Amino acid sequence: MNPETTLLVFILGSLLLTLFAFFLIIYVTIQKRKQYRHSLEKQRMEHKYASQLLQSQIEVQEQALKNFSEEIHDNVGQVLSLTKMQLYRIAETATDELIRNNAQKSTELLTKAISDLRSLSHTANGGLISNIGLVESIRKEMGYISSAKNINCTFDVKGDPYPLGSEKDLLVFRIIQESIANALKHANPRSMNIRLVYEPDSFHVSVIDDGKGFDTTAVTNNGLGLNNIKLRTDLLKGKLDILSSKEAGTTVSLEMPVLV
Repeated sequence: MNPETTLLVFILGSLLLTLFAFFLIIYVTIQKRKQYRHSLEKQRMEHKYASQLLQSQIEVQEQALKNFSEEIHDNVGQVLSLTKMQLYRIAETATDELIRNNAQKSTELLTKAISDLRSLSHTANGGLISNIGLVESIRKEMGYISSAKNINCTFDVKGDPYPLGSEKDLLVFRIIQESIANALKHANPRSMNIRLVYEPDSFHVSVIDDGKGFDTTAVTNNGLGLNNIKLRTDLLKGKLDILSSKEAGTTVSLEMPVLV
């Protein structure tokens, strides 16, 4: 083989190797892109499934609360109202002064119980939050807590309130309710404060109590109340912070993005 032929073979071989390497790089790049798109699609489907599962759990809970609300309104409330009427008649017709006074006092207590039950029924029914809005719903809830539990309740709103959407309003309201319920059940607070902060691109809510507090590092995630709060926070794509220490109260804070 003469030198010219050898050089030509070398050049052709180098060219073929270069083309092979080039197409191999293209093939690997295409495969990597396919794998990346597949991974993204898998993550999207997993996220969609998780969101649908969370949504289903929340819908089941909301339906249970709705049934509870209707049961109170239609059955328990009616029975108590009839009982109140009977006590009122006893108070009106009794000739014994002691019986009359006791019946009147019982009627007053029953009137308060009916009022408290109606408040509880309304706040358990998500339809009310949709009708009167988040701010007014919280104000009513705080009024009920203050009256029924004899706790000093304050409510602060910073910024101009804007609608989050009926579903998000309901989720935020349930987070507040769960936080209040946990405080009343475990912390024995003397006062509570709820703060809403409306910013252009984010919304913040804090539930603050001066109760016993707890060691956050020692708390498991199995509590129904805490799980409900986390479920709703995930649906809101928000960030949840719980700050507490023994004898120093608890602050539950939620921050979430908004599109207005």
